[in-house]
Amino acid sequence: DDLNSLDEALLDIEDIDDALGAYDVYDALFAGDPADRVLGELVTMLGGPGELEARGVRTREDLIAVTGQLLEQRIGALSPEMIRHACEAGFGDRLLRGCQHPWETAATLAGLDRHDDLDDFVSDACRTLDVRSLGKIMMFLGAYA
Repeated sequence: DDLNSLDEALLDIEDIDDALGAYDVYDALFAGDPADRVLGELVTMLGGPGELEARGVRTREDLIAVTGQLLEQRIGALSPEMIRHACEAGFGDRLLRGCQHPWETAATLAGLDRHDDLDDFVSDACRTLDVRSLGKIMMFLGAYA
């Protein structure tokens, strides 16, 4: 009977370890190099370790996949800081393919250091967009100032 209790306790400990897997992956981002910290900050903006846990993240590969999905779900409602962090974490090209607003496009081009494309984009925007949209473009580009 004592052995059965011990076995049950060990199984409970293993379950706890699994439950902490997403938190461990998240914590490891802040112990690594600066690029990992940027990814960690992005993950924090997208819901943090609780969101990772809810989505079953257990590995760095899971984290990258889930972060990309979360970003894509927020296209159209991204903040300038989210776009900057996403570009620094390697998600810029993915974002650029899905941008819904000109301010997201401008910020993503800036984050990807595609200055010639950004210049062309802003020139076109100045000719075709209203003042409100141009103001939002400038606000989003402010994340890179």
